Amino acid sequence: MDLARLDAEPLRDSTPRVAAWDARTAVTGSTSWSFDRPDHGWVAKRPAPQLKPGVIYNLSAGAEDGSGTSSYVTFTTEDLQAIRPGQVRIYDTTREVPAAEPTGSLEQQDRDENNNFMRVVSQHQFAQASLMCDP
Repeated sequence: MDLARLDAEPLRDSTPRVAAWDARTAVTGSTSWSFDRPDHGWVAKRPAPQLKPGVIYNLSAGAEDGSGTSSYVTFTTEDLQAIRPGQVRIYDTTREVPAAEPTGSLEQQDRDENNNFMRVVSQHQFAQASLMCDP
């Protein structure tokens, strides 16, 4: 993984990228950095602006050459404010699968996904889960 992107939902082909970061050295396993102060080898390609309340953001990562992607997470500024130090918001791969994927307008689908498909875990749980994914 050497590229991370932050977009505003709903994602459309014409959606402008909000922010982007490059990793100087490809990353395996888990990684973290601050949007406003990238570190751990990450550099801002397009610095993150002030995030807006009520907007659902999508953070994804992968290989710049398109050879692979990681999972993604959606969040609002309100979601970030609810996270305490030592916690991480993730896409919940262990959740009970709903009878159907979100339906309705793109905006409603984004709200449903943000509210029902994400969860908060400790940094330790996040690191342990990423170790299980390492080759």
